[in-house]
Amino acid sequence: MLEKMPAEAPEPTQQDLREAARFFDHELRPTTRYLPDIDALKTSSSRVVIGIGADSGRLLTFRTTVVLCDLLGSTPVEFPGDHGGFIGAPTEFADALRTVLS
Repeated sequence: MLEKMPAEAPEPTQQDLREAARFFDHELRPTTRYLPDIDALKTSSSRVVIGIGADSGRLLTFRTTVVLCDLLGSTPVEFPGDHGGFIGAPTEFADALRTVLS
């Protein structure tokens, strides 16, 4: 059986380009340079939960989450979906979040 080829993505609009530039210039850069204070997280009187998307294994954020958990001596809590599971699977994500927080 022949598979249908996906439609080509539309050309980005000027607004799309402005939003992407803002994301890469002002939001992503500080995030990629952030270094958590491991000692403060380990000695925190609050419970620290590190979540990870079940379908995000191909993303860099998956690897950094696993490393952070290793440094903290914990295990990541798996949530439905990918990096933005709350968007793609909002009901399942909310259910998992309620479980983690209870």
